[in-house]
Amino acid sequence: MKCVTMSKVSKKPNIYLDQRGQAMKRTKEKGFVSVEMGLTMLVGGILIVAAILFFTDNLRKTSVSANVQQLQMIAGTAKSTYGARNEYGSVTTAVAVRGHVIPADLRDGTNPTATNQFGASISVTPATTGTGGANDALSVAWGNVPAAQCPDIVTSVASSMRRIAVAGTDVKPLDSALNIATLTSQCETSDNVAITFIIGRS
Repeated sequence: MKCVTMSKVSKKPNIYLDQRGQAMKRTKEKGFVSVEMGLTMLVGGILIVAAILFFTDNLRKTSVSANVQQLQMIAGTAKSTYGARNEYGSVTTAVAVRGHVIPADLRDGTNPTATNQFGASISVTPATTGTGGANDALSVAWGNVPAAQCPDIVTSVASSMRRIAVAGTDVKPLDSALNIATLTSQCETSDNVAITFIIGRS
C-alpha cells in the first residue's frame, strides 16, 4: 500500500487584510489626533475669553478708581478752600481749574478748562441747596460716564457729596441716603450718562 504524502500548503500573507488593518489603524490615529486638536482649541478659546473678560474688568476697575480719587479730591479741596469762608458763589470752572480744585492732570493744557477721562468737559458752578442761603454749595458736572462704571463711581463718592443726580434724576437727595434702586436704574438710561454732584458743607 502506498502512503500518500500531503504536501505542505504554504501560507502566504494576506496583503489586502494587512493593508486594510493598517489603514484602519491610521484612521483611528487621525481621529484621535482630531479629537485632541478639537479639545485643545476649545480649552484655548475658553482661556482667551476668560483673559479678555479679566482684562476688561481690570480696565473698568482702574477707571472707576481714578474717577473716584479725582472726585473726592475736588470735593475735599473745594470744601477746605471755599467752604470755610462760604465763597462758593465766586467759584467758576476757570477759578476751580486755576485754584487747583480740579486736579492738574485734568486741565486742558494751559486753558482754564478741564476734561474728565471720558472726554466730557467738567463744569463747576455755584449752587443753592436751600439750607444755607444763596450759593452755599458747588455743582460739578461729570459727563459721558459709561453705564458700567456709573454705579461704582457714585456709591464710592456718595458720602463726600450732599446731593447726586444721574441723568437728571436725584439718586441721592439733599443730605439723604443714596437710593440704590434709583441709581442702578438711572445708570442704565443710556450707554453713557451725565452725573451732577453737589458739594458743600452740610
